[in-house]
Amino acid sequence: MFHRLLSALAAVTLLTLPATASAATPAIYHTIDGQFASAYFTSLDGCLQTDVWVASSAATYAPQPGVVDALNKQGLTSVQIFVYDTCLPLDGKHYPIVADWFAQSSDRLVAESRMRSAHLSATLAMTDSVSGESADVPIDLVWQATAAAHPDTVRNNHLRFAGEGIVNTHDNNINLSAVASGAVVLNGVNLSPDPDPSAALEQIRSACMEVGYPHWEGDTLFCFGF
Repeated sequence: MFHRLLSALAAVTLLTLPATASAATPAIYHTIDGQFASAYFTSLDGCLQTDVWVASSAATYAPQPGVVDALNKQGLTSVQIFVYDTCLPLDGKHYPIVADWFAQSSDRLVAESRMRSAHLSATLAMTDSVSGESADVPIDLVWQATAAAHPDTVRNNHLRFAGEGIVNTHDNNINLSAVASGAVVLNGVNLSPDPDPSAALEQIRSACMEVGYPHWEGDTLFCFGF
């Protein structure tokens, strides 16, 4: 994580401030380094179809250099489990929902530096909104990239906001197709017995500098406040 953060910080040097603003101090100067993974599993047991959605991330936000104790490391994992009764008539566009489990936690995705693989190991306290039942759900999933990375690099230098300031941004992202496999266990039953061949991995590295004009005294949020 830390060497990836250093890479993101280095990316800031690629941003070029215009000569008219070179002496000004950036109001916001941030870098973001984030890794994301998602997967979907479905299974059928008699009449009951179970769909499992998993999304997990790990991100590090760094503010302007020199700000003490402001490095912000975050994790977010979301899991939703729908159970449908396929022996009943359709309820609109889907079968009647007999269970709807959901939970979020601050568990962080653990990813390889180039996002060729990632791992999530966590136990979420989930609640079924239909019955009100609660349960601890252990999750142990692995993502493995199945294709070459698709880079997505965007630079927006010297963006002028009339009367307010100038913004320079740099995004260097990669997206990868992946297969996800492992276990999502609810009440002793593994709800992800078959791998998801359409899973996804993504890495985002972003940097932004925002320089306000000397006379501008309002809020500057062009970098979205990171």
